[in-house]
Amino acid sequence: MADRISAVDGALVEGARTVEAAATRLKDKVVTGTQEKFEVSRDYISENPVKSVLVAVGVGALLGYLLGRRTS
Repeated sequence: MADRISAVDGALVEGARTVEAAATRLKDKVVTGTQEKFEVSRDYISENPVKSVLVAVGVGALLGYLLGRRTS
C-alpha cells in the first residue's frame, strides 16, 4: 500500500512539474508577444500623433455615447 501511495505521489509531483513548465513557457510567449505589440504601437503613435489622438477621442466618444444610452 505504501508503494502505491509513493508511486501516486511521484506521479503527481511529476505532473505538477510538467504543468509548471508548460505554464512558464506560455507566460514567456505571452510576455514576449505583448512587449513586441507594445513597441509597434509606441512607434506608430510616435510617427502619427495627431491620428492617434483623433482615434482615441473617437473611440472615447463612441463608448460614451453607447454607455450613456444604456443607462438612460
